[in-house]
Amino acid sequence: MYQAKIGYTTVTWAVAGGADWMEWGMRDISALGFRAFETFSNTAMEYDDPAGRFRALLDELNLHVACLDMITSQYEDPAQSEAIIADHEEATRFLLNHGGEILMTVPIGVPDDAPRWTLDEFKVAASTLTEIGKRTLEMGATMALHPHWGTYVQSPEEIDLIMELTDPRYVFFAPDSGQIAKGDGDPVAIARKYADRIAHVHLKDVATNWPELREMGAALAMPAGYAPLGEGTVDLQGFIGVLAEVNYQGWILGELDQHDDPRGSAEIGRRFLTEEIGFSL
Repeated sequence: MYQAKIGYTTVTWAVAGGADWMEWGMRDISALGFRAFETFSNTAMEYDDPAGRFRALLDELNLHVACLDMITSQYEDPAQSEAIIADHEEATRFLLNHGGEILMTVPIGVPDDAPRWTLDEFKVAASTLTEIGKRTLEMGATMALHPHWGTYVQSPEEIDLIMELTDPRYVFFAPDSGQIAKGDGDPVAIARKYADRIAHVHLKDVATNWPELREMGAALAMPAGYAPLGEGTVDLQGFIGVLAEVNYQGWILGELDQHDDPRGSAEIGRRFLTEEIGFSL
């Protein structure tokens, strides 16, 4: 039976909010039996004050940092490139110092009606991403690009363009089944197309009422249109099937971008991963 490395992200607790949402999420994730998690790099670094506080929590909960997320704006602005690269290097050092291996970079959110990147802006963004990926790899980690609904890399066409323009030696792929579906893509087809570049995975489901919510103008900041794993419209079995076909051995992180009962929804996700799919945690 196919088995990958399984964990869960803290974003559900981030949406719920609170001063210590990351620690709250980590404690729930650990209590549910997961041994790995993902969180935002800036949140982890801010928590680690005084230095050593984050490591102490990892040790207490017996949790592994599968991935840290960098949410970044202005990849397309050459004047910002060096600062963006330096921020990623800082996050990579923190990641490696705490036993992690994947740095996931995510374009910042934009309104639905905002102008999309031009081809020239995509080329600048791709150059910056390639340099980030190269330096990350030289430091001993892997950088994976995470397309996301409500950002400049959202649609299948935008995913294709940024993947074409970036260097596959340095820029890897972190597909999210739910975000691809929300961006009008086929998660199964896109995962298959870029299977050889996948370095990290988010497993996410989309609510049946997502089309209506989008028509109403749901914004990226709204935790709307998602569903607990197995309760939505995404072909999760098919998506995982692609990973099995290529024997993907990296991390698969369950995720739900909503705030209602974070632990309860994560428990639904755990049952789906272990009972429906057959993964071991």
